[in-house]
Amino acid sequence: MSAPRLTALFLTSLLLACAKGDSLTGSGGSQGGSSDQGGAGASSGDGGNATDDVTSSNTTTGPACDEQPCKLVAPQCGCEDGACTVDGAGSRICVEAGDAGQSEPCDESTLCEPGTICVGYTADLTSCATFCADDNDCDAPGGKCVISLTDAETVLLCSESCDFVSSQGCLLTGTSCQLGITDTDEPFSLCAPSGAGVAQALCANTGECAPGFVCLPTTIDDNRCFQWCSVNSPACPAELPVCTGLDVTDGVPLMIGNIHYGVCNPG
Repeated sequence: MSAPRLTALFLTSLLLACAKGDSLTGSGGSQGGSSDQGGAGASSGDGGNATDDVTSSNTTTGPACDEQPCKLVAPQCGCEDGACTVDGAGSRICVEAGDAGQSEPCDESTLCEPGTICVGYTADLTSCATFCADDNDCDAPGGKCVISLTDAETVLLCSESCDFVSSQGCLLTGTSCQLGITDTDEPFSLCAPSGAGVAQALCANTGECAPGFVCLPTTIDDNRCFQWCSVNSPACPAELPVCTGLDVTDGVPLMIGNIHYGVCNPG
């Protein structure tokens, strides 16, 4: 599947980003982010676009560091004060840091903690994302090291670990927990902008469906919103009582952690 895209939010200008599996965007002179479309189907995700143009007045480095001029992945080093991040050209710089952590809302006045950067799908939907070297740096079970910045493709960020049914784990109002699939058919979760479509509503992508719903193709050659459910402990409405398990590929159940996800069907 195509990579998602992110934008990073800085105080001085707008920084956009992209990711493997889905997309986001943002901006940041102290830290920041945004993206134009998120969401995924049963075996793929939708992405967005991003561009970078960020500057910072603080480009000094601090204590000796094994990465130059500073290290992005926590524990960071190289910045006397503040945090190591990247500018619009993809260069590492030291900037002011805040206290907001992974998935927490951020903006020009609410800055992200060291090891994270403010990114989002739109200028109004920005949250902190964690720099990562591999999946071990991300929150299990749904978070994966799959997001890359547009002008710094070797810089990776974690997706959010969240629950498709309840959207628990998505702290930003206006987003829901959605599905992404890597190029190696590994499912992951992420928080992306949500819509209003509920059961059987026509949709082009999951971003048009309400939280707790996913856009999937039907047998009548259209796409509709289906309610997520857990095959382990289904809780479907009376009119759609059967929780039908989904596969990532033929014979491979859609599993995040120990939950087999499905959708509510008539039977």
